[in-house]
Formats: sequence, C-alpha cells, structure tokens
Amino acid sequence: MAHPLSGADLGTLARVFRDGGGADRALASMAIFAAAAARMPFSLAERAFVQLPAADVDGPPLFILGHWRSGTTHLYNL
Repeated sequence: MAHPLSGADLGTLARVFRDGGGADRALASMAIFAAAAARMPFSLAERAFVQLPAADVDGPPLFILGHWRSGTTHLYNL
C-alpha cells in the first residue's frame, strides 16, 4: 500500500513535515522526498503546458445525500 503523501510535491511535503513536527521513520520520509524530487520536472512541465478551463458556477452548491450502497457515488461521478 502506498503512503498517502507519496504523490505530493515538495512544497506540500515540506509544509506537512513542518506543521506535523517531522516523521518518526526517517528512511520513509527520505524516500518520499526523493520521489517528490524525481517527479518535480514532470510536475513543472505539466503546470506549464496543461491549462484547465475556469469553472463556471451559476448557482448554489448541490449536495448529494445518500446511504451506503445506494448509488450516490455513481450519481456523483456522472
């Protein structure tokens, strides 16, 4: 199972480790930082070349309330 921060960028990782007081397992945190550093050129290229359109929101938010196994996740994905 992957660590929840394994896909984070360096800025997010630095903020999490600073606010959280560091990590108990130094080796795991070094591996996460190394992966983020290796991914940084690709993140910068994606940020430079991929432009997402601005969201056009016209009304109030729509909240979907549901019960477990009732299909609300499928409705949200649609």
